[in-house]
Amino acid sequence: MKMNKSLIVLCLSAGLLASAPGISLADVNYV
Repeated sequence: MKMNKSLIVLCLSAGLLASAPGISLADVNYV
């Protein structure tokens, strides 16, 4: 269970890191 939880957290943080550049790019496009 512990490994599963850490894996989920890792995936979530990885997704946030991957979406961060896309969000900043969208902000630049809106301006």
